[in-house]
Amino acid sequence: RGMRRARRLLEERERTEERLRDSEGRFRDFASSSSDWLWETDDRLRFTYFSKGYLEKIGVNAIAILGKTFEELSDGQPEGEAWSGFQNSLEIHEPFREFSFDMKTESSEVRHIKVSGGPTFDAERNFKGYRGTGTDITAQVEAETEAERTRTLLAEAVEALAEGFAMFDPDDRLVLCNSKFREMYPQSADLIRPGIVFEDMMRGAVERGQFSVPRGEEETWLQMRMERHRRSQGSLEQRMGDGRWLKVIEQRLANGWIVGTRVDITDLKQREET
Repeated sequence: RGMRRARRLLEERERTEERLRDSEGRFRDFASSSSDWLWETDDRLRFTYFSKGYLEKIGVNAIAILGKTFEELSDGQPEGEAWSGFQNSLEIHEPFREFSFDMKTESSEVRHIKVSGGPTFDAERNFKGYRGTGTDITAQVEAETEAERTRTLLAEAVEALAEGFAMFDPDDRLVLCNSKFREMYPQSADLIRPGIVFEDMMRGAVERGQFSVPRGEEETWLQMRMERHRRSQGSLEQRMGDGRWLKVIEQRLANGWIVGTRVDITDLKQREET
């Protein structure tokens, strides 16, 4: 009876160990194929484990960086409030989420990395280290940088135009305009700010006498102007309250946005009248 009991215990132990091996194998397979990578540190905040599969895809040797700290992995000398806050969280053993830093690969390529992690403790609540995940966000950062560069280039190009230029989104809110556009509406220039609805901008300008509108006909004039704006086709000549004339050209794009230009044609109108 004792032998049978011992045999059953041995067989149960073997089955348990096999299940553990299978579980560890599945974990390694998942970790290797994941778009994220897993990491672990010791109580000195030095890396003791990386799921190397994804790191190797981006040119980082997981074995070579074992034993290093986050600061040693970063490209250059980390500084700034974000890094100080991150270091403080590590020192007091707090969890952290989505901290970003730059890491240089063996080929000297800089990769942008985002990490999240939480502290681990033993049964006596002694700090053992951190475990967490990391994600390579290089493509996202580069796309955002390129988008920002394009926005800056667009803003500079618009600002350089000799004509007044404005752009409104599908909700008819001002997104972008240049200084020349504001200069053409001196009495209501302070209303011309990103986010203002075109009708509100025009209504405020009418109330301030920006346009040459017969007294008592302000609302009729505004509704006619809004109808032209909604169609946004062709051009119109607009007489200003100070005697100037502007040529207004508006065009609605296929995506619902409206772009418009303003040209001062006062000299042309004066020549026509003589």
